[in-house]
Amino acid sequence: SDCGHPRPLEPAPAGRLRGWILTTAFLVALAGSALAIAHLNDLAKPPQEPRSEKAAASE
Repeated sequence: SDCGHPRPLEPAPAGRLRGWILTTAFLVALAGSALAIAHLNDLAKPPQEPRSEKAAASE
C-alpha cells in the first residue's frame, strides 16, 4: 500500500526539530538585535545622571 513513501515516524521529528531550531534561532536573533539596538542607543545618548531618581529618593 505504501510503495515509495517514507515511514511516517521519520519526517515528523526532523521537521519538528528543524522548526524548533529555526524558531529558537529567530528568537535569539531578535533578542540579540534588540539588545544591540538598546546598547547602541545608550552609547548614542550623552551620559546623564539620574537626578530625578535621586530627588525622589531624598524626598
